[in-house]
Amino acid sequence: PETSADDVTRIITADPAMVTRLIGAANGPLSRGIEPVTSIHMAVVRLGLQACKDLVISFSIRQLFKSRTPILKERMQQLYDKSIDVAAIGFALSRQSSKLNPDHVLLAGLIHEIGVIPILAHIETTGLIVNDTNELEYIISRLKSVVGAMVVRHWGLPNDLLIVVEDYADWKRDSGSQVDVCDMITLADIY
Repeated sequence: PETSADDVTRIITADPAMVTRLIGAANGPLSRGIEPVTSIHMAVVRLGLQACKDLVISFSIRQLFKSRTPILKERMQQLYDKSIDVAAIGFALSRQSSKLNPDHVLLAGLIHEIGVIPILAHIETTGLIVNDTNELEYIISRLKSVVGAMVVRHWGLPNDLLIVVEDYADWKRDSGSQVDVCDMITLADIY
């Protein structure tokens, strides 16, 4: 809560690729101002701390989707493709409805199945042999919500993202009278 734009700027400056991406986002059509952003500090100020946090996580997530084992590599690619699709659809739906922050919904879509990544990484690093995709899917389906919730808590992400990870596949979930981020991700996942 006490973090300033200067603090965030100092941290992000350590990663030149992240600097470039955030400056690009700040100069993008959704955030563009009168003057173009030419420094990371200007980008952080223009985007705001929460949007910067969401974007940094979004940009960083792609680096997690890596594996060397063929069956796990294929599953990781499927997960990445699905996450991108759900994130993009959720972004578009939230932008169209004007009910939720589209960037936050984009992040929710990217991480809605984040628990799968540590499961696949654990299988790979322990040498557990999984040759059958049905067996792999069974393992994933039983553990992804619990492991995903652990990741979201460890990263200190907001509670609404925890709800997404735990409940996006529950079509009977009652969020009340207002659409929430989980509802948006459920719709995007169905679509």
